Amino acid sequence: MMLKRFLSGMLAVSLLFGSFGGISVMADTATKSVSITVNKDGSGDFTSVQEAVDSIKDTPTDKYRAVIKIYPGVYTEEVNVNKPYITFTNASRSGEVTITYDKANGHADSKKNYGTDKTATVTITAEAAGFTAENITFVNSYNITDAGAENAERKQTQAVALETLADK
Repeated sequence: MMLKRFLSGMLAVSLLFGSFGGISVMADTATKSVSITVNKDGSGDFTSVQEAVDSIKDTPTDKYRAVIKIYPGVYTEEVNVNKPYITFTNASRSGEVTITYDKANGHADSKKNYGTDKTATVTITAEAAGFTAENITFVNSYNITDAGAENAERKQTQAVALETLADK
């Protein structure tokens, strides 16, 4: 007879009482680390980093992290990480992974004009404790390549590449 005794984090522990009176503990199979791949060419699980983050249904833990392996390329998108214990990592040693977007405080396009605190390309919310990133470049590309302007001539505007509000 199987009796559920308690639930600790995401690890459901079942107690089995066998014919010899022994007790054994089994971990629920839903408590494994998740590995997701992102590749712009469509050969991964997703083509966008945000889609990969959104696909995580169970809440990761420190022991069972969600690892998002991103293949080299430039990913032009806003990313909002709102789940704990997620890792972004470069899936290949042969190229650079860049996540970029062009929001700014004072952006010429009113749809991308925000206060400084809302201009981040990647936002790690307070709910995303334990977030890590390895070999990933975060860029706010607003005004980086102002056509025909030299660096000194570009309009200076506040723009954030990575904003983290999370602990750990």
